[in-house]
Amino acid sequence: MDRSLRWSPLLADYRDKVRLIRHEKSQGLIRARMAGANAAVGDMVMFLDCHVKPAPGWERPMFKNTNENYKRLVVPLIPRLDGETWEVLGDEPGAKMMFDWGLQFDWFEDGNDEVPVMSGGLYAITKKWWHESGEYDYDMLLYGAENIEQSVRVWMCGGEIVVARDSRVAHLFRPEVPLQGQRHHSLCQQDSYRGGVV
Repeated sequence: MDRSLRWSPLLADYRDKVRLIRHEKSQGLIRARMAGANAAVGDMVMFLDCHVKPAPGWERPMFKNTNENYKRLVVPLIPRLDGETWEVLGDEPGAKMMFDWGLQFDWFEDGNDEVPVMSGGLYAITKKWWHESGEYDYDMLLYGAENIEQSVRVWMCGGEIVVARDSRVAHLFRPEVPLQGQRHHSLCQQDSYRGGVV
């Protein structure tokens, strides 16, 4: 935690509730999320990507669902967000994912609230279940397989993943990944391999 950072006036009311964590060098998305989750002091951890627009009251159904079963990981419905206008573009793609033998994943909907594989960037989990279920794999660096690995682990360890259909968090899906090049591709492949093996 870096106490020398200047706080924005917009955060003045939240200063005693927000912790800023700064690493000396880039740790990758997964390790950064782990650091944040492990520094959290509440009973629940919420993960949200930075390129989202939560609907008013989005958090209440998520809290309610995790309070019913501490081994429950809860995801919202995830509609698309227009990157130019910041407007929500309907209810697609949804909340549920599936993957193939090559660990490539895609969205689907079947009307059931159980989620076989979550998307990874938007979910709530109790702090107790976060630790008991093994957190994230520390050796994963970027993204793209942590959702598969964590989903399989949650189900195999006696937990469950459900969608809170009254909770909507619109997500800006990029047409292309922001990090380009062979190193990025190689790291994503490494994470997918670890997700399949671990």
